[in-house]
Amino acid sequence: MTAVQSTICNPQSAMAMTMLTPAQIAKRFNIGAGRVQMWIQRGELVGVLVSTNPKSAKPQYRVSPSELDRFAAARTTNRPLATRRLTKRQRTYRKLV
Repeated sequence: MTAVQSTICNPQSAMAMTMLTPAQIAKRFNIGAGRVQMWIQRGELVGVLVSTNPKSAKPQYRVSPSELDRFAAARTTNRPLATRRLTKRQRTYRKLV
């Protein structure tokens, strides 16, 4: 059986191929995988528990790309970058000019 046939016969394996691990997400955001696990455990990022034992010491999660896009969009801000505060001398000069 080829990979294409096994994907057609087993739709869950096709879904599993598109799901992302916390390590893959961490690499995209340039953070640690532990932070991604924390987001999932807090409920900020929706993940699917794929461990065979739900009470295992190290749970294994997968996240769909669409959920990751939703999460990233919710955390995106439109704030302007912080500007440097003027010194007293600069403020005085601006008043004079």
